[in-house]
Amino acid sequence: MIEIPDIQHSGRTVQLRKLVIKLGSAVIAGKDRKPDEAALAAIADSVAALRKAGVVVILVSSGAIGMGRQAFPKFKARTIPDRQALASIGQVGLMHAWNHLFLDRGLRVAQVLLTRGDMEDRRRYLNTRYTLERLTALGAVPIINENDTVTVDELKFGDNDELSAVVATKIDADMLVILSVAPGLLEKDAGKKGGLTARVIPLVEQVDGDVLGNVSKEKSSIGLGGMGSKLTAVRMATQAGVNVVIAGGKTKGIIEQILSGRFTGTYFAPVCERHISGRGRWLAFGRKPHGKIIVDSGARDALVVRKKSLLPAGIKKVEGEFDSGDLVEVCDPEGNSFARGLVSYDAATLTKIKGKKTIQIREILGELEYEEAIHRDNLVVW
Repeated sequence: MIEIPDIQHSGRTVQLRKLVIKLGSAVIAGKDRKPDEAALAAIADSVAALRKAGVVVILVSSGAIGMGRQAFPKFKARTIPDRQALASIGQVGLMHAWNHLFLDRGLRVAQVLLTRGDMEDRRRYLNTRYTLERLTALGAVPIINENDTVTVDELKFGDNDELSAVVATKIDADMLVILSVAPGLLEKDAGKKGGLTARVIPLVEQVDGDVLGNVSKEKSSIGLGGMGSKLTAVRMATQAGVNVVIAGGKTKGIIEQILSGRFTGTYFAPVCERHISGRGRWLAFGRKPHGKIIVDSGARDALVVRKKSLLPAGIKKVEGEFDSGDLVEVCDPEGNSFARGLVSYDAATLTKIKGKKTIQIREILGELEYEEAIHRDNLVVW
């Protein structure tokens, strides 16, 4: 374990036992789009030192498609099968590079390819967790990537930022470090429309509307995700009690700087304590919500403070299309997400009975199959 005291002058001390490091494609690639050997070697050195200190480390590594392009530089990927073919080819080279680096440091690596379907199916979700636990117990360094070769749109994470957040919540990590070409979250320039300053915001207590305003739509020429996707991942992880850092992956000694508690980058504090159960983490963060329910302040108080189920009477608005048993997001009157759960009714029915009391619901539906819109046993609040 490593203790990080007063990280970024936040007053928080991080007890680091499990760490997930996400590396973007632009960090892995050099100027010629070949692997940046110096950057990868520095990461390998840092991981080896962390392992010696007793910290479990899991890497989420992008770069497979980029390496596939390097192998076939004249091939233009225009379709999903084209990108899947490049990912299949490039994944071999990516793992070869990591394997070589870690063997030189006395460590074994293990390849783990995942899709969203692996997270949404409870049995596969648990099997993935057990495999990762066994690999780290053996002393191996799991290297995770999305299984682009077989993933279809509806089962796709979209980018490895979200995947890294799901992995971090799955293994109950103490910290997620997202290494990017961006040095962190940049401060917005009030005098320039849509512009950002060069100043990195060192500390963010909560990812809210003000924070989301400090987002550039620009992406690297290699990767899929921009700062928006990173903040989506940050919000997910911090809601599960994970400390998150976004920092520059090309910065010399960046992992060591983070471990010292003072670094160029942004630290995002967790918004809740680590009280979410394993099933709760799967329910809230392993699955993709199908819709959204906006509740009034009284219902929010009932869910958060009094630990009650969500009743139709407290619902103000229903968004999206979903069936009974689907996962939905629960938001307060301002639209801030604070819970997720499995609904008892489909969207059309819930729209009919929102804001209604039990006796009114009986008149509308003819019968009352469920009193709760979301039962407490199927609800996760953060």
